[in-house]
Amino acid sequence: MKLLCWVLLGLLAANLHAEKLSAVMYGGQWTETDLIPILVRQRTNYRNSNIWALGLNREIATRGPFQIEGEVIAAKHTGLMHNAEACGVAIARLNLPRTPLFLRAGEGISIATENPRLENRNFDPIQWPWVLHSQKSSQVLNYLMFEIGFSLPSSYPVETFLRIHHRSGIFGLLCPPTCGSNFVSYGVRMPIGL
Repeated sequence: MKLLCWVLLGLLAANLHAEKLSAVMYGGQWTETDLIPILVRQRTNYRNSNIWALGLNREIATRGPFQIEGEVIAAKHTGLMHNAEACGVAIARLNLPRTPLFLRAGEGISIATENPRLENRNFDPIQWPWVLHSQKSSQVLNYLMFEIGFSLPSSYPVETFLRIHHRSGIFGLLCPPTCGSNFVSYGVRMPIGL
């Protein structure tokens, strides 16, 4: 797992201009709520499990208020889960004109060092009538992230953000529809020079 993280970080950092690299740090708490209710109704049901993440972000292309970025993340879980996690994600970013606000959404892959304990949830026969019994999650799942943030008014461009860190079996494609996890996270992003 450590080797995979170093390879992902090395690939992202190879032959890159330092001004386009940023360090990313965030922490969050696990919520039992599904992704859509979090995004639409801001409903959460927190449990005692946290994520602590460090990563590198690379701006790939810019056109007007839109950007395409790549990001690699290494994370550690504490509380009810103790596994580590590595993620690679492609991100679309929209800078809202004449404001310090931005929106970001990303699609990628997440690899956990072990089957995450809280992702092995019991099925709900009303919500998932075709599932016969509870099933296990998977170490390798789809990774989605949704973020809203703003740039701090300073000469050094630091950004703060709220991120939904979402692991998913894509409605049963990678694991049963009962698996997956969501973390409501808060973090900072700042440029780095290598």
